[in-house]
Amino acid sequence: MAVYPGLVIETRQKADILFGSSVPLPAATSFISDIRLVSGYALIAIFAVSDQAFGITVEEACNPDDSFVQTQPTILSALVDGKQQVCVRIQPCAPYMKMALGNLGAPMDILSFCARGLPLP
Repeated sequence: MAVYPGLVIETRQKADILFGSSVPLPAATSFISDIRLVSGYALIAIFAVSDQAFGITVEEACNPDDSFVQTQPTILSALVDGKQQVCVRIQPCAPYMKMALGNLGAPMDILSFCARGLPLP
């Protein structure tokens, strides 16, 4: 078996909350997350619910000081059982990620948003 010095495959052993907010947003405003290291996660599970329509953008970069670019189409909420909801899983492309959740409607009365990093199987 070949040995490659310095080759390390990052893996995560448990699920971790990476991003989140429960503070309702005023109309036409956004919650912008901190930058998180996501390398080693197989998937990022995104869950959000509100009484107003919203969109989530995912941006990634190779280094935390680099320019971040949007790597997923904007994830738009859908009306389910009287609430606007998102429940999706995405695969990270770059080591660093940040998310923005933007209110597309009137002022929110409720917001529950979290994104979890899921470990490799």
